[in-house]
Amino acid sequence: MRKTQTRKDALSDDLSALHRLFEDWRRAWLGVDAKLMLSLFDDSFDDIAYLAEENDDAARGIAGVTDYWANTSANVLAKVPCWEPVEPPLITVVGVDAALIWARLNTHLVLHPPYPRDLVGVLRCSLGARRRPSDGAWRIVHYHESRHLFPKTDDLSSSHPFTADIFIPNAESADAN
Repeated sequence: MRKTQTRKDALSDDLSALHRLFEDWRRAWLGVDAKLMLSLFDDSFDDIAYLAEENDDAARGIAGVTDYWANTSANVLAKVPCWEPVEPPLITVVGVDAALIWARLNTHLVLHPPYPRDLVGVLRCSLGARRRPSDGAWRIVHYHESRHLFPKTDDLSSSHPFTADIFIPNAESADAN
């Protein structure tokens, strides 16, 4: 914080910077832009964790995030037509150099073959950010995403008692739109 800057002004500046980080993160998703996405992470932070909904464990470190996005942008995601917040993100500055961003997003992901269908639904995301020591910029150091699960009501005999808040269009539903 500059000597002439009040705590309130510094908080306002941080919230603005964190909102820009969130918007850049959304832009990276919408463009399936691995280069932009990777630029949003703090590559000087050793303990980065990135847990995508489809993985059972987190990608770790900047090398893990780089590998994940290289594969995802080349082999999994063809395009992302929708990555829109359901409501404004909840941005919380936790301390001088730590912050959390939480959002629910309406998503539509078009997948490359051999994946047969698009994924459409509400995704919950949390981003942990820290102020990078080298330049004071806010960067992501932790990421987690998950779909909402609902109790099944149609097939109570199933060994899987939940269903996800996700719609996977088939050829018939795609033709109806």
